[in-house]
Amino acid sequence: MLKIVNIILFIISILLIVLPTFYVVKKEYNDNLWLVTNKKVIEAANRCRNEDKCFDNKVTINTLKENGYLDLVVNPITKEVINPESYVDLDSNTFVIV
Repeated sequence: MLKIVNIILFIISILLIVLPTFYVVKKEYNDNLWLVTNKKVIEAANRCRNEDKCFDNKVTINTLKENGYLDLVVNPITKEVINPESYVDLDSNTFVIV
């Protein structure tokens, strides 16, 4: 009986370490995927503005596609296409998904 209790306690202690660690690693991975996507879109918008092809402070993904700065922007986690009306606010350098 004591042996079974020890095995159960060992399994519970392992799970208490593994599950939170897995959650943190997965969350950090997803955050990094979004960071790369955001930077890619913001850099394309800044390049478009610097080359005088985009004049507004809000540059949509559609505008970036039309000017040849981006092909397709997808959600890096679900792989769904992001709405082309989403935009980059060049005043604050933020990517806003509509």
